[in-house]
Amino acid sequence: MNKVNGRKSWLFLVLILIVILSYYAGRDYLRSLPKNYGIAEITEIYFPLKTGAEAIFSYVVAGKEFHGSLRTKYFEEEPKVGMFYIVEFPEAFNGRFGRLCPDLKVKDKSIVQPDEGWDELPEDIQ
Repeated sequence: MNKVNGRKSWLFLVLILIVILSYYAGRDYLRSLPKNYGIAEITEIYFPLKTGAEAIFSYVVAGKEFHGSLRTKYFEEEPKVGMFYIVEFPEAFNGRFGRLCPDLKVKDKSIVQPDEGWDELPEDIQ
């Protein structure tokens, strides 16, 4: 019986290691892809029990709405509902896997992004 339990434990550890390595490999892969940029709006400030406040954001690419969140501690200025920031997303995934850039606040709300987003950030936003 001990050998069976030992093998199960070993298999479980290997499986956990594969999951962790897959997460980091996927994250690095997404970051290496060419990016497009869009404008995201803070739609809600959420207070989970233990992790601190999170800003919920949404953005639209090619007519589809996407959502994400980012902890408020990463923002230079305290985010509020209705503020706009730049979001970057892999060009190949048409808006999915967007990552909010908390240091790139959009001050001019009259800026309109192209339907598919920008290939490069416009000069007036950088």
